[in-house]
Amino acid sequence: MSTAQDIASETRFYARLAEVALKENPTTGYTWSLGLPRQLTLVKDAYVPDFPILAGSGGTHIFTLRSSEAGAFELTATLSRAGGEPEEKRIITVVFP
Repeated sequence: MSTAQDIASETRFYARLAEVALKENPTTGYTWSLGLPRQLTLVKDAYVPDFPILAGSGGTHIFTLRSSEAGAFELTATLSRAGGEPEEKRIITVVFP
């Protein structure tokens, strides 16, 4: 199970695209999912393992988002097991110029 201390997030912008990166360890059964407003579309959903790749080690879940318009949008990131109650929720504001 992940804790707030070992989960970091980072956002990068490319024109009307943004990447939201969240630390994750799917070997624990916990993964991140996003709730998006109507102006944002999920373009890519990828997991990149930490290097070196070791059994039970974590990585980073990277969500690439596209905005249909400029503005500040709130999305909800939820860490949970499949079918389980959320372990952690985050509200993330993404600003598209």
